[in-house]
Amino acid sequence: MNKKRITIFTTDLYQGGVAESTRKLSNFLMENHDVDLIVYDSTPVNHKVNCSRIIHFNLPLSANFCNSKFHYIYKKIFRYPALLIAIIKLVAYVKKNKPEIVYSMTYIPNIVNVLSSFFTSNKTKIILSERQDPSKDLKDGSLISMIVKWLYPYCDRVHANSFEMITAIKNFYDLPLEKIYHLDNFFCLDEIKILSEEKLETELEDMFKRNKVLITSGRLSRQKGQWHLIDFMNRINSNKELYHLVILGDGEMRDFLEVRVSDNGLSNTVHFFGNVSNPHKYISKSHAFIFPSIWESFGNSLVEAMALGIPVISTECESGPGYIIGNGKFGLSLGRVNENHKIISSMDVDTICEKVKLLDDIDIYMDYKSRSLNRSLDFDVIHLDEKICGLFSFCNNSTKE
Repeated sequence: MNKKRITIFTTDLYQGGVAESTRKLSNFLMENHDVDLIVYDSTPVNHKVNCSRIIHFNLPLSANFCNSKFHYIYKKIFRYPALLIAIIKLVAYVKKNKPEIVYSMTYIPNIVNVLSSFFTSNKTKIILSERQDPSKDLKDGSLISMIVKWLYPYCDRVHANSFEMITAIKNFYDLPLEKIYHLDNFFCLDEIKILSEEKLETELEDMFKRNKVLITSGRLSRQKGQWHLIDFMNRINSNKELYHLVILGDGEMRDFLEVRVSDNGLSNTVHFFGNVSNPHKYISKSHAFIFPSIWESFGNSLVEAMALGIPVISTECESGPGYIIGNGKFGLSLGRVNENHKIISSMDVDTICEKVKLLDDIDIYMDYKSRSLNRSLDFDVIHLDEKICGLFSFCNNSTKE
C-alpha cells in the first residue's frame, strides 16, 4: 500500500522554534508517511531531520540569520520579489509530485502555499500553521496583513498551536471554527533529557557551579523582552554579584542589549552565548529559567526548560506561556507586560526580583522543580500522537479542542 505523501513547506531548518517544530513534525510523520520538506530560505540545515528528501528553494527570507550587513540588506530587498519565484517552484513541485497535503508554516510560506493552490489540482489539501498571534504580530492595515486576510479563507485548515490562538485566528481572519484545528506544540522529552547530559565547556563549568545562573532563550527581539532581565539584574545584584544571567539566542536587538549591559556595568554577570547547537546542556545546569516574552503563540523554550526539571518564571501572554505555567500553578508568574513598554517600569523589576528571591527557599525551589517536570509531560509526543494524526486527517472537519 502506497504511503500518503505529505509536504511540509517551511522557512528554514537553521535554528529557532519553526525549524525545531519542522524537525519534530517530520520525524513523527515519517513513521507512516512519505514526507518531503521544502525549505524556502538559503540558510544551511543546522540539525539532522528524518524525511524522504529536502528540496531547497534557496530564496532569501530570514534576514535575521545573516552574518554580514551586505547579506542582511540583500535579503531585506529581495525576499518579497522572490515570492513570484517561490510560487512558480511550488506549483511545479505539486504538479509533478501530487502530494495529498501541503502543510506550510509562517506568513510567507503560507501565502505562497495558498497562491500556488490556485494553479494546481484541488485534490491537494492546504494546511496553514499560524505561529504568532496575527493581531500582535502584524500592523493593522499593512500590505501583508491585507494579503493574509484575503488568502487564508481559501485554505482547507489552519493549525492553531495553542488553545488561545483559536480565538485569535478566528477573529483576525474571520474564519469559521470548523477550519481551525488546535494542536499544542509537542516535544520529544527523552531526546531533550539526553541532550542535556552533554558536558559544559571547561571555561564555563566554574561559573555554573559557583553562582546561581538564571537563563533565558529566544530570538533577541522586542517580542521576547530580554531587556527586562537586564534591568532586573541591575537591581537584584547590587554589588554582591550573587546571580548571573545567560542569554541564549541572537537577533536584531543584540547591539541594543549589549550596550544596555555595558552601560549598567553588568558585563561580569550578564553573558550572551548567541545561537548554540544544544541549549539544553546550559539550561539543565542553571538555577532557573526566565521567560520574559511580551507576546507569544506558544513558548517552546519554556516547555523545554520545564522538561529538564528546573523552576520557570514567566510572563503571561494572551496565548501560550500563561497556559503552559497554568497561570502560576506550574511556574512562577510575572503577569502580563504592557506590550507598549519600551523600558520596563520599576514595579516590573520588583516583581521579577520577588519571584527570583522566592526560589531562595529550598522547599519552594524543590516544589517548583517538581511542578515543572510534571507539567512538561502534557506536551510529550507520546501523549499527543492521536491529535497530531488528526491534523492531517480530513475524514471529518470538526474543530479539535
